[in-house]
Amino acid sequence: MQLTGGQLLGLAAATLLMGLCVALGAVGSHIIASHYPASIERFEIAVDYATLHAGGIALLVLVWPILNPWLKRCVLICFLLGLCLFSGLLLLKSIDIVVQPGTLVPIGGMAYILGWFVFGTHLAWLGMKLRRRTVAKA
Repeated sequence: MQLTGGQLLGLAAATLLMGLCVALGAVGSHIIASHYPASIERFEIAVDYATLHAGGIALLVLVWPILNPWLKRCVLICFLLGLCLFSGLLLLKSIDIVVQPGTLVPIGGMAYILGWFVFGTHLAWLGMKLRRRTVAKA
């Protein structure tokens, strides 16, 4: 599999984000747990979701060339919105920088969900399209 320069940059960004998540996890287990013990669960949820979606971005980048141009951008925007609004605001709330994130955290969660549904249904559609083409040739 030959990766394009854009794919390599996307994978680099996703892996750097994963490294940041590991660093945040270490901060959470040492600093947040001792200074903000009531917020450690919220902090861990934020880091877990950020890590999961960094992996999702890496997966998206790997299949980028076969995806519909509009849909792949939609998925990426949903994941980035989720990272900022869900994970980012939960992280900030757990260290008392943001006191009341309001409805933005659930909007970030919905962005995560929408991104996965768009990604999954598009891959399923591509799979069915390829299978029809393969069956028609046989």
